Amino acid sequence: PPIDRFIVAYKDRSMKSLIKVLAGCLAVVVDEAAQTIEEDDWTRAGKTSAKGSEPVLVPMPSSDKALRERGFDHLGLVTAQTSKMCSLSYAHLLIRTRSPADQVKSSKRNRWVAQAGSMSAKPGGLRVILLDDVLTTGATIHEGTRALHQAGHHVLARACIAAVG
Repeated sequence: PPIDRFIVAYKDRSMKSLIKVLAGCLAVVVDEAAQTIEEDDWTRAGKTSAKGSEPVLVPMPSSDKALRERGFDHLGLVTAQTSKMCSLSYAHLLIRTRSPADQVKSSKRNRWVAQAGSMSAKPGGLRVILLDDVLTTGATIHEGTRALHQAGHHVLARACIAAVG
């Protein structure tokens, strides 16, 4: 229960002292996802070869408006700290092609419509764990997944600090 207040305090009141707390929460989820990925790789490989390349953490991008208002990339900083805690690399692969309107009071359907086609990704073939701070309807992380797949990356897991609903 206090995690929702921590996220708001960090994002909207610039309480950067919460980075390690939030990254710690995310690191628990990422470690669990990475363990599952490793076990799945081992099983698929017939237990005869090593796992695939280590997954790369990829943060969801903030809108230009949110970056201007906050003055910092909140999820980028948490991702950097999470990568240290999990000993995984990270990369900013997603790019906003347009910024959807503020979604705070939008319906689920309107959130999905607003996010559709709003991102692209740098090309490549990385194995990715996609990160977000809060999962509400899933529209944003779905759009990030679509953009990464379209650019040739393999989204192995999606992780967030908190989920609503």
